[in-house]
Amino acid sequence: MDRLTAWIGTNLRWLKGQLRRRGRTPDEADDLIQEAYLRVFEYCERSQVQEPEKVLVRTVANLLKNEDRDRRRHS
Repeated sequence: MDRLTAWIGTNLRWLKGQLRRRGRTPDEADDLIQEAYLRVFEYCERSQVQEPEKVLVRTVANLLKNEDRDRRRHS
């Protein structure tokens, strides 16, 4: 998990920027990243993960898609 934490420290601004470009507020971006980090952290404790930073980025993308889908359903 040290690798993931180091990656977040280096790339947090980039990840937030990606979410902002996709229409998320700073608070929404923070919430998505936090949720993804917790999910990846728990997953890495149960499984051998070679590149946790890639799993994190994919998890953020999936959470974003889920939110977009849910918003379309409820509007």
